[in-house]
Amino acid sequence: MTHEASELLFREALELLPGGVSSPVRAFRAVGGSPLFIERGEGPYLVDVDGNRYVDYVLSWGPLILGHAHPRVVAALSEAAGSGTSFGAPSPLELELARLIREAMPSLELGGAERVAPMRSAAEALLLLADIGAPAQPAEPLYVEGPPIHRKKADG
Repeated sequence: MTHEASELLFREALELLPGGVSSPVRAFRAVGGSPLFIERGEGPYLVDVDGNRYVDYVLSWGPLILGHAHPRVVAALSEAAGSGTSFGAPSPLELELARLIREAMPSLELGGAERVAPMRSAAEALLLLADIGAPAQPAEPLYVEGPPIHRKKADG
């Protein structure tokens, strides 16, 4: 098993990206070695740029529960992409997703969560929680990996 192509790409990536990667793979530095550069996924497997095949135990931290490139998922994504990929405005598909989440998790209502708020990152979720709690908190800087993000003091 060789990793020559991954090593070559990693050397180039170190010149282009902080730590040579754009994901949590930065942890490779802590354990020694270089990250594998993945070319494709096939069902439960990953194939790196050197042609080595691995069982993917991570599955993108959960979203790939059906594996890589599942035919039904690829078909649904292709159909959706045909209508556009990002609008920067509300869409009926957002409502469909929210309905599906509430139907799949009826216990949300028992916990007082009447509405669903999909997030793109943990930082976005923390900021929303800070805004929700703002009326009960004084206006203090909120720190989220970097410069402070200031909230406005709630009225009243």
